[in-house]
Amino acid sequence: AVDLNKPVDKKLYKGTNPTCHNFNQTTATAEEAPLLVGFSTGQIQLIDPIKKDLNRLYNEE
Repeated sequence: AVDLNKPVDKKLYKGTNPTCHNFNQTTATAEEAPLLVGFSTGQIQLIDPIKKDLNRLYNEE
């Protein structure tokens, strides 16, 4: 199980700023937690900070 008293992950972004985020509480489990991150440039990133195998970027143009 994940220790909720410690950060799950740390991300550094260059050239753009994260402006919002949201965990999908419907599909989140102790083993995975899909996270959407919105950026000031209009990009959206889907990541899973627990499993670290999910990483998709939308609106890259």
